[in-house]
Amino acid sequence: MHVLLKDDFSMKKIIIIPTGDEICEGILIDTNSPKIIARLIEKYPTASIKRNKPVRDKKKLITKAINQSVQKNYQLILTVGGTGGGGKSTKSLANDYSHESILKLASDYETISIYGYNGHLWSKIVVALIKNSLIITLPGPQIEALAALDAALNSINEPLDKRKICDNIANAVINKYPHREGKSAIRYTHN
Repeated sequence: MHVLLKDDFSMKKIIIIPTGDEICEGILIDTNSPKIIARLIEKYPTASIKRNKPVRDKKKLITKAINQSVQKNYQLILTVGGTGGGGKSTKSLANDYSHESILKLASDYETISIYGYNGHLWSKIVVALIKNSLIITLPGPQIEALAALDAALNSINEPLDKRKICDNIANAVINKYPHREGKSAIRYTHN
């Protein structure tokens, strides 16, 4: 197991990859990226931070964008959106492929799946290492994306491993919502 230490990633080059047909088609405005960039600048003031053009909900296109970012030596790659069950649980939604795209490329990774009260996949968080790139999936809803980002950024600076980073992200996302009385807590599992 690779343990991430504070000095492992100098965070000189960071890229954000927003995903979703709804962003590409202008149905939704990408309001996540500016807020993520602001937090990254605050945390890493000397880093070069780029927002990739939005990528459609196609596994091949997301995989290509991640692979190109790895080849360009980005130390931190954040995908935004595409972490849920999407069309697998609700046919009217697009399929979510961010997590699947990373797993296709990486051999050194940890995942955690969060399931809602209804049993459907809510979000699959992936923390992976490919070459010198740390890749993290962030959920699409802004409240979740920012909570996940903050948890990830705080975890990177501690001597924590990928599993602990996943746990911290999952807990941050879950804690944004109230727990229901008489219901078991939202469950999550490592894969």
